[in-house]
Amino acid sequence: MRRLAVVTLVVLAAVVLAANALPRAAQAQTPVPRALEDWQAWVLKGREFHRCPFLAGSNPAVAESYRCAWPERLLLNVDAHGGHFSQRWQVYTESWVALPGDLVRWPEEVRVDGRSAALVAREGVPQVRLTAGAHQLSGAFAWQVRPESLTIPLQTALLDLVVDGRQVARPQRDGASLALGRQSSAAEPRQLEVQIYRLIRDDIPLRLFTRLRLRVAGDAREELLEQTLPEGFIPVSLEGELPARLEPDGRLRVQVRAGRFELALDARQAQPAAALSSPPRSGPASDEVWSFAANDRLRVAAVEGVAGIDPLQANVPGEWRGHPAFRMQPGSQLKIVERSRGLANMDQNRLRLSRRLWLDFDHEGFTAVDDLSGTLRRDWRLAMREPYELASARSGSESLLVTSSAPGGETGVEVRTPTVQLVTLARSAHPFSRLPATGWTSSFEGVSGELFLPPGHRLLAVVGADQSPTAWLDGWGLWSLFGVLVVVVFSYWVAGPVTAAVAATGLLLMHQAAPGFIWAWGNLLAAIALARAAPPGRLARAASLYRTVSFALLGLALVPFIWTEVRHAIYPQLEVGGYEVQAVRDRAARLDMPAPPQQPPIMTSIQQGVAGVPAAAPAPEAAPAAPEAKAMLGSESFKVTANRAVAPTEVVARYAPGTLIQAGPGIPAWNYGAHPFGWSGPVEPDQTVRFVVLGPVAVAVWRIAGVALLALLFIALARASFGPRPALGQFLARGSAAAALLLSCVLAAAPGAARAQSTPDAALLNELRERLTEAPPCAPTCAEIMRAQVHLAGDAIRIELEASALAPLALAVPSAGDRWRIETLAVDGASALAVAREPDDALWVPLRSGAHTIRIVGRTLGDNLSLAFPLAPRTLSVDAAGWDTSGVTAGRLVSGALNLSRQPHAGSAAASPSWAGSADFPAFVRVIRDIRFDLDWSVTTSVERVAPQSAAFTVAVPLMPGESVLSEGLEVRGEGVALVGLAAGQRQREWTSSLAHREALSLRFDAAPARAEIWRFTVNPQWRVAFSGLPAVLPEDLGSVSWVFEYRPRVGERLDLSVSRPLPVPGRTLAIDAVRQGVTIGRRTSEHELEIRYRSTQGGRHTIQLPKDGSVTHVAVDGSPTQIRPDGGELPLSILPGQHTVSIGWRSQQGESPAFSLLG
Repeated sequence: MRRLAVVTLVVLAAVVLAANALPRAAQAQTPVPRALEDWQAWVLKGREFHRCPFLAGSNPAVAESYRCAWPERLLLNVDAHGGHFSQRWQVYTESWVALPGDLVRWPEEVRVDGRSAALVAREGVPQVRLTAGAHQLSGAFAWQVRPESLTIPLQTALLDLVVDGRQVARPQRDGASLALGRQSSAAEPRQLEVQIYRLIRDDIPLRLFTRLRLRVAGDAREELLEQTLPEGFIPVSLEGELPARLEPDGRLRVQVRAGRFELALDARQAQPAAALSSPPRSGPASDEVWSFAANDRLRVAAVEGVAGIDPLQANVPGEWRGHPAFRMQPGSQLKIVERSRGLANMDQNRLRLSRRLWLDFDHEGFTAVDDLSGTLRRDWRLAMREPYELASARSGSESLLVTSSAPGGETGVEVRTPTVQLVTLARSAHPFSRLPATGWTSSFEGVSGELFLPPGHRLLAVVGADQSPTAWLDGWGLWSLFGVLVVVVFSYWVAGPVTAAVAATGLLLMHQAAPGFIWAWGNLLAAIALARAAPPGRLARAASLYRTVSFALLGLALVPFIWTEVRHAIYPQLEVGGYEVQAVRDRAARLDMPAPPQQPPIMTSIQQGVAGVPAAAPAPEAAPAAPEAKAMLGSESFKVTANRAVAPTEVVARYAPGTLIQAGPGIPAWNYGAHPFGWSGPVEPDQTVRFVVLGPVAVAVWRIAGVALLALLFIALARASFGPRPALGQFLARGSAAAALLLSCVLAAAPGAARAQSTPDAALLNELRERLTEAPPCAPTCAEIMRAQVHLAGDAIRIELEASALAPLALAVPSAGDRWRIETLAVDGASALAVAREPDDALWVPLRSGAHTIRIVGRTLGDNLSLAFPLAPRTLSVDAAGWDTSGVTAGRLVSGALNLSRQPHAGSAAASPSWAGSADFPAFVRVIRDIRFDLDWSVTTSVERVAPQSAAFTVAVPLMPGESVLSEGLEVRGEGVALVGLAAGQRQREWTSSLAHREALSLRFDAAPARAEIWRFTVNPQWRVAFSGLPAVLPEDLGSVSWVFEYRPRVGERLDLSVSRPLPVPGRTLAIDAVRQGVTIGRRTSEHELEIRYRSTQGGRHTIQLPKDGSVTHVAVDGSPTQIRPDGGELPLSILPGQHTVSIGWRSQQGESPAFSLLG
């Protein structure tokens, strides 16, 4: 006996040592030097979880991926007076472990491995602290009345529940809450009150959200609610605080207990119907309250046939109170009347136009630069009609292709951005005839503009515009007319009708040139009148002196004014004192174009004998802003052109290779005369405008005649006042003022010092920590299920898995929720009941490194079983006699779940009713097809889960005509149908396909009870697509870069597409925006410097014609020298895409500046 006892003790010791060594297997993966073995616990302080298995497929670098405490089967036995529990846990590192119970139902007599345990409350439940190893926990409960539910550890996966001595086959669990039922009580009568609220959400298909509010009295029991859904609706999901199931006949079976509870039932309409009826009187509630949530994106609809009520008074759920509510009697009918559908009800385009017009020097036409801003909702082509012709367009830094609707038709651009920021360049002939106000075929909410006239021109009026403040006609206000009239009347009184006529004509011509002179004329006439009316004596002498001074002051002011006007009449360029650089820069900033430099880099200078003495710089001679052939590449010789600024362009690969994107003509940058004009309200395409402009000759005659008449008026008034002998006075006033102040400050700061310190021992320990905590080399794929076999016979089910683990980890095994009961689970033939349950109901088993065989044996509960595989096996075989299987094709799992349904037959053992939970509701998906018409046509199809909420299923989705699937892993049947599987919990799946080019495309949504579809089209501007047959809806994201044409078809509807490619407008790809020439003329030779700024949409070659006797000294492109030499006076240049500057220098033997030419 003594020897037997010794052997028994040895065996027990070996078992205990093996149990303690099992959790430490995870540490053997990283070899540690013997000298550092004792430091492992120290360096892993706070990171002890690295000793535990991690969930396969998760990130091993974060603590949330590890599980250090693994529960086995929980044995729980309760009755009316109390209960007891026992459970075994495997712990890999010291951890907190939760016990059954809570703060109210605190466990008693808790023991760990047979000894009393210390437990504390953590996170609202009792917990104990366990060291690494295997531990047996037990405890008891005592109560006077058995509770309805009991909290158990959430990780517990296997449960044996005995209530009042009877085994519960299917325990009801809601997370960590386990239902125990309620004892009968004769003193408490049974009562059930049901209030039903429904929300109809306008969608395709129509959605119905139902809230059932239950007030329950009495014992815990099962209630059966009649017809909880109206006719024509299919359930999608069922959630609530009570266990509930929806039966196939529409009745709702609920496990109720005393209290107030709420259930949420979501459903969809099976077939479109405008009339909805509430359930008959046999339903669970006498009256119902319905709300209607309209969706203006889809349609404008209203509810008729029922009376509205106050949602607040009807106690409608808070989140629904913003929608109209209606009381529905049993059997009453609600009608949804559709007023209109689609984008037809949405806002129109909202555009604004800012225009800048430059009149050509030769009066051949206008150059128009337009800024278009606002939003587009329809008519995705912006076109110009004659006499305007669109030459180029740009959206941001991206150049757009200008196309025509037909040969010789309107020119325009295809726009696909809902937020428009467009800069366009256009030409218009017949500048002085009546023109369209905008030239665009679109309406604008606001239009403003500036007209730039060459020197010597005058704007008389802008006929058709609401404002033109600088036009001569608009410059006449009430006070101006009154002042002129006063001067004319007094001139008539002083000097007679001839002088009055001279005054009227002269002031009408010259008043706006110098409005302040009207006060000087009025003062002079007042002085003349005072001198005439003053009686002889001191007052007469003072009045005479005042008159003389007034004549002198006016004469002194008239002399420079007359001189300036005559000078400007002869040389109108002198009116502009050079470029107004800041104004040009402000305007260039608005146009997103480079402005002229602060100082011209090349100044034309002429040295005549005396070096260093420059001649007077003449006013810059501006080249005419003529059409492209003349303003850009004309063959005429010229010496100096005006600056033209343009933004750098970036050619984006959005058009087919070889497409020529127009650069348009050069953009003028001069601003000799700016005249704003605009409209105070919206401008329609049929409105017109006319600019009344005087040319240089007429303006010169105007100025000379005006100043001559003013001089005659002055002389006539002087002769009327002094007689033939004039008197002259002088008045001189001098003044000067100057002030300047300069402040400066210097800040200095001394940098701080840093100090670091390390020791070799700390570095060694840090390296040890990094090695112990580093992810295994196999991450992120450290586990696979090579093969799975499912055997099902009657209610008995057996699953065998062949798994591989490359590191100590936890593997997800198949699960079926409460539709089965696991009896045994073995790993490599040994019982391994350590199974953890995650919040998503997935089951996990810890494994060591290596190949393993996992065997699960259990029994099914019901006629339908959805066996979810979180980790899909590489191969799957099913042996299920008497069961129908789906979700597996050619030995491969399609959707992550194997669906099993018992075959009905006579004498079937399944006599219990088949309840439908949320997991068993009919599958329904939303199919979103994103079709992109780009250089290559493509389709991205997304299948989104609607029902069931989490179970795996497979659905067939037809492909589009001409669609070829490019993504891997999608099974496509020969008839053009994709077999799409969604795994348990998988929300969506998508694939990419190519689409064949075709001129006509038709999409039809046939009868499909399992899906709803959304069609979205993104159209590249190189294509024009005409949609017909179905109204578009407003996209959800209006701030997207490109507009998406979205369609929501109903069953049986069809969408037809006609696709064409717009015809490009002929145009050059090169525009020369600025040319500057500098000449230094010597006695024998002349030095020439030529700077050309150009922009191009593609590369090529261009030739500059230089004098044949010239010797090129240097050529530079963007400041970088290049080796190019002329051939026979022709200098070939390599044109680069974008904006660039070319500098050319040459020496000429001529004594004057020879002409050069730009050739195409």
